[in-house]
Amino acid sequence: MTDCRLLVDRRINGYLSMAVDEVLLKSSIPVLRFYTWEPGFLSIGCYQETRKSLNHAYLSRKSIKVVRRPTGGRGVLHENDLSYAVMLPGAGLNAVYKNRIRMLTGSIARGLNGLGCPAQLGDEASVTGGTAFCFTERGSYEITVHGKKIAGCAHLFRNGHMLEQGSILLDYNPEAVLPCFTIHEAGSRITSLKEETGAVPEWQRIMETMVEGFREISGFLPETSSLTDDECTQARRLAEEKYSRDDWNFSL
Repeated sequence: MTDCRLLVDRRINGYLSMAVDEVLLKSSIPVLRFYTWEPGFLSIGCYQETRKSLNHAYLSRKSIKVVRRPTGGRGVLHENDLSYAVMLPGAGLNAVYKNRIRMLTGSIARGLNGLGCPAQLGDEASVTGGTAFCFTERGSYEITVHGKKIAGCAHLFRNGHMLEQGSILLDYNPEAVLPCFTIHEAGSRITSLKEETGAVPEWQRIMETMVEGFREISGFLPETSSLTDDECTQARRLAEEKYSRDDWNFSL
């Protein structure tokens, strides 16, 4: 078993949230963070093109702000999802990094199982591309229910450390999500916790069950934590100087 910091944030500003994840990448012990977003944020992958793939007129009309994540992947409208981040020190791009990723995403699948959702880890080889919306993409380590995607993740490797950021659909409203993008599929192969179980469970039950998934599969011993004063200072500075700036968010 491995000691692990556990942080939980609700309705947090998207610029600050991405800064927090990047700052926590420096942690000397593993960090598990669950969070929801302040309304009106769409996150995009670190290498995602924005000029043609996003419906800027729609985003402006709906007052939806865009933030570029430090990890890869595609766009997510953070409306009815639970986001998570895991930071692993000493987990760089080496021979076993794929095993670590499967361990983390397997922990999410186990947590969903505990909530009554028959989620499973997808086929590592089933990779598709060409869309701007995360949940119409198919990639390695996705989590699916009967072939429909319910959770996705992306990664950053830096100085021997690994960051995994992911999103789990608690509910899904295609009429609100799909117009954000100009490049997408119809989204029929998407599902949510509500669709699979009939309701979104209470917040406390979700947290307890997801954390238990990490205990069982990843061997984490999560201890409730908070940011240190220094981490708070670094995150606020990084949010202001990087994640809230157009030259970062619309650089591609």
